Amino acid sequence: MSDNKKQLILEAYRRSEARLSAQQQLAIAADQRAVTFAGIIFAAAMVLTGIVANSDDAGSLIFTVILLLVSAFCSAWSALPADFGVVGGRYDDMEEDIHSDSNSLKVLEEIGAHNDEHIRDNDIIMNGNGTMMKTSFFFAVIAPLPALLVEFFGI
Repeated sequence: MSDNKKQLILEAYRRSEARLSAQQQLAIAADQRAVTFAGIIFAAAMVLTGIVANSDDAGSLIFTVILLLVSAFCSAWSALPADFGVVGGRYDDMEEDIHSDSNSLKVLEEIGAHNDEHIRDNDIIMNGNGTMMKTSFFFAVIAPLPALLVEFFGI
């Protein structure tokens, strides 16, 4: 095997590990943002619920509360636990290769292909969670509209 091919295999493997690690960091950060956002939106909905409960004419706020609760639900949903591929593996995954003295570069190629499967699966999970979070933002942004329409236009 040429030295160039060896270097390319090592670099490809290194990059696949780095990509999985970056995905994991991005997913953790996204989950933290989603849970924080859900908490803030839920708290706002509860404040408005208190206003509705103590007001004679707060019917439009009920729709705002409902939209905020939908937003909080979508945000929390995007942070639910998922079967996420991460960096590393179990020792016994390579035990057979160790005992049979397999070619290390060939093993790295196999691990790199395994990493690629995780990267593709993680991308699907992250895209779905991202869509849920965008939906949450949408509902949070439009939530005040019912109250504003009633207040300013008497609709």
